[in-house]
Amino acid sequence: MKLTDIQPIQIIKDALDEFKGLSGLSVNQSKSEVFCAAVPAGLQAQILSILQFRLGGLPVRYLGMPLIAGKLSYADCVPLIDKITARISSWTGRSFWTVKIPQDCTWGWRKLLNLRPAARNLLSYEIGDGSRIFLWHDCWHPNGVLYQPNGHRIVLDAASSLCAKVSSVLHNKEWCWRPARSDDLVEVQSKLSLIQLRESDRAVWNLNTSGKFTIADTWQHLRMKQTEVQWWKLLWFPTTILKHSFIGWLAIKNRLTTKNRLLQWGIGVDPLCKFCSHQMEDREHLFFQCSFTNRIWKVIMALCLVSDAPADWKLLIDWGILHLKGKSFRASLCKVAWWATVYHLWLHRNSRIHGGAY
Repeated sequence: MKLTDIQPIQIIKDALDEFKGLSGLSVNQSKSEVFCAAVPAGLQAQILSILQFRLGGLPVRYLGMPLIAGKLSYADCVPLIDKITARISSWTGRSFWTVKIPQDCTWGWRKLLNLRPAARNLLSYEIGDGSRIFLWHDCWHPNGVLYQPNGHRIVLDAASSLCAKVSSVLHNKEWCWRPARSDDLVEVQSKLSLIQLRESDRAVWNLNTSGKFTIADTWQHLRMKQTEVQWWKLLWFPTTILKHSFIGWLAIKNRLTTKNRLLQWGIGVDPLCKFCSHQMEDREHLFFQCSFTNRIWKVIMALCLVSDAPADWKLLIDWGILHLKGKSFRASLCKVAWWATVYHLWLHRNSRIHGGAY
């Protein structure tokens, strides 16, 4: 486009308006930006006037954070932190654990709020003056969250309110509860001496000794743990090619859509292998008992100076676990060659079936 030619911009605008008329969907102008490079100010003004978009600047931002390939710094994250803080601050006077999910809540906030039951017992509090800690809904007492086992009855017995803070029963580092009117409240008050008062209120993440939240500790706590498989180092190593290892992972898990699996699902397909046309295609046949793929496998292993790699899939996995340990050049070369062979055989198999290539 010439710098003096504004017609293409008008064509874009007309196309957007036509799309709006046909679909009823329109561009959100408040979220749309135009990025210009070496464009005179006068032409920029014309473009913005036609499109009714804002003038944007690099880097491109989403939710206030720059979309960059490198690691985000704390300064990059400040706009998003400020937005989250402002949203939480709007709940002043209400406990995070009891606030209802708004009807207009975004998907991300809805997911976070739905995870509260899983996170509630992972967070406890150290008492300073108690002004930032909810009396009934936060975990600051040796008995845990006081509202959970006792319900609203204990709130009434204490002549308190659901939104009360710990500071309502703590003045100048001295507890000042009203006389207990129930056994539950007597038990609560009897354990107050076990609480060590601090200089200030502090939230403590219970999954590590530092008391600070980390994604790693939280993930390790929430995820379903299973026995570590021996073959994972065959797939995931420093010089791995990820797309090759992903197909290899599917092969090890026997999740590739081979013809025998399609038949099990009730899908009518020709069961014969597309390479040899003699036997039913399954994982074991494809890797590497088929006469065609077996020849390729032997050539690839010979190039890696390997002569004892089995053609039987299960025996091959056991062989790899035993012989391809460590980070040596030979082990890495054999693993890269192995999964590259699996990947390209699977790619070529799909081309034969779906694209008619031979």
